[in-house]
Amino acid sequence: MEEEVPGFYGESGKSVQATLSSLKMLDVGKWPIFSLCSEEELQLIRQACVFGSAGNEVLYTTVNDEIFVLGTNCSGCLGVGDIQSTIEPRRLDSLTGKKIASLSYGSGPHIVLATTDGEVFTWGHNAY
Repeated sequence: MEEEVPGFYGESGKSVQATLSSLKMLDVGKWPIFSLCSEEELQLIRQACVFGSAGNEVLYTTVNDEIFVLGTNCSGCLGVGDIQSTIEPRRLDSLTGKKIASLSYGSGPHIVLATTDGEVFTWGHNAY
């Protein structure tokens, strides 16, 4: 069944048409950390950034413009305000509803998130 998903944005930040069936093509199966998510949660993932020395941390956005994090939380890289690991996805409420253009990470680790409105959010180790 083809169903249009409103508010889907490509890398350029311009709105594009997408269908649920095309979004399901995102293959997260090769990353063991996603085994901690339910099948329902996996079906909603639009964009994901897996990081950490063993791929043990993840930041992902959903088709509902929610942002979730999961993993070991090294140096506060999950952005939840503490350094506690989590085996259940935690929503970043302060970023819910933001249209995410891109996600990235660097050593430390450090996270950078950019919105289609030109906002940039960063958190994590903060070293250079």
